[in-house]
Amino acid sequence: MHNPTSNRRNNLIQKLKNNDGNWVGWEDDLPTVVTEYFHQLFTNEDVDFRAVIDCVHPQITAEQKEKLIEFIPAEEIKQALFQMHPEKSPGPDGMTPDFYQKFWHIVGDDIVSLVRNFFTTGQFPNKLNETNIVLIPKKKLPEHMSELRPISL
Repeated sequence: MHNPTSNRRNNLIQKLKNNDGNWVGWEDDLPTVVTEYFHQLFTNEDVDFRAVIDCVHPQITAEQKEKLIEFIPAEEIKQALFQMHPEKSPGPDGMTPDFYQKFWHIVGDDIVSLVRNFFTTGQFPNKLNETNIVLIPKKKLPEHMSELRPISL
């Protein structure tokens, strides 16, 4: 039988090599190595999207526009929630869809209000956009950030 605590301990990253090839541990600010890796990976200063954007001419029909701005029935919101797998990864509040499905009679009005507010204003609480990222080793003893695969939970 596998032991989850043992697996977590075995997968705990103690140190990685930074861009200079030096080992960095928690006491040496390992989070900075992780942050710098993703910043470098997802940042490009020489991007010019004008050529692409100039070719895009978005258009929707009047019928599509009406469909996009119509009032969302509470039943449609409920149906979308109940189509989710009950044990799907929990959100930032730690609750799985199962919680919202079982207690719809209590939280349903708040969920409907939240969804409708989002579609009306285009805004929702920042907490809803948070996620937990776990780094899964691609090999047994990773030395570099590139040897870890991030997944969002």
